[in-house]
Amino acid sequence: MNRKDITLAKQLEQRKNWKDALVDAVVATFLVRKKQKEHMSVLADWEFLVTERVKGAEKGQLQAHHGGFMKVTDRDIYAGAVREVKEETGYVLDADSDIFYLTSVGPELFRSEMSLYKNEMVLHVNEEEAEPAVGFALPLFIADVTGKKPEVKTDGEVRDPNWMTAEQIVTRFGRRWSQEPHSKFNYFQMLVPAILFLDGRWQPGQRSVSEPGRHVFKIK
Repeated sequence: MNRKDITLAKQLEQRKNWKDALVDAVVATFLVRKKQKEHMSVLADWEFLVTERVKGAEKGQLQAHHGGFMKVTDRDIYAGAVREVKEETGYVLDADSDIFYLTSVGPELFRSEMSLYKNEMVLHVNEEEAEPAVGFALPLFIADVTGKKPEVKTDGEVRDPNWMTAEQIVTRFGRRWSQEPHSKFNYFQMLVPAILFLDGRWQPGQRSVSEPGRHVFKIK
């Protein structure tokens, strides 16, 4: 059997008698662009592409990462990340030169909130699981698309693309509101390594912060 001939139905048929739940392979990428202005801070220097998810378990939530399930026909996680960015945002990236690996998260994933205090980011990871019925193993990437524009039609999985600085994201969505069970934004613990990478304070492959609690990060 060739990889391109493998179907979801065949996979499910083979796995129907398996006892243990599986972890799904997912990839996600932050798209950022540099603002053309005098340097202020990483929180205001860079803008993230923020969209609203139209499909899936997180329908209605906002996100700055773009991605989805790996396909058996993807050559590797880089190719999968590039394909997902193209499908969701229309940006065409080169897997060898345009995207950079940050870290991996999952399979546990909790709701989170964030606050800013001068040169500190305070991440609050709650004990509420974001996806209690599904486990994700998620390699996380970042891509600088400054000067680029979308080139192809998207698949409609996200809508309302807006460019926002990290400062704007945290100010607007950093905490839950009284009428909402949790923040409208997914997921601040994934946004942290992207911000620290742009600030020169994140080593690719560094272990991400995901456990519940209060986590403080210094920024320049």
